[in-house]
Amino acid sequence: MANVMQAAPPKTRSGGRLYFWLGIGLCLLGPILNIILMQMGQLGLPWYLLALSTVGVGLMLVAVIRRAGIARIVFLALFGLLCAFEWFFVVFMSKLPAYEGPARAGDKLPAFTTKLADGSSFSQKNLESGQASALVFFRGRW
Repeated sequence: MANVMQAAPPKTRSGGRLYFWLGIGLCLLGPILNIILMQMGQLGLPWYLLALSTVGVGLMLVAVIRRAGIARIVFLALFGLLCAFEWFFVVFMSKLPAYEGPARAGDKLPAFTTKLADGSSFSQKNLESGQASALVFFRGRW
């Protein structure tokens, strides 16, 4: 009688580990990109931040579904709260208030005086003179 030894099947790592770490990476990549772009002076609505964190939390959820663990669930909850805060901030907290300034559609412009690029004075009387003029309102870069 010969002894036949069978090799044990090789242990494979959980397929959810890649999703989990990729999700964490995407969740952290959004704020890092936002900080870098803010340092460069590129201010705008950070939709990339919302997209990366949402996809990252989704990947972490897939990892938890494939193989649940305490650490995975805790990190999913923490990054899920971060993602929810980012969405809340962009959708609700970053809205500008309604314009309450002196200029209204259909009303006359209030009295103003400004200087043109060549240094000459310009006021609302120049607009009433009948000469073709264009008045451009620039809110600034902020």
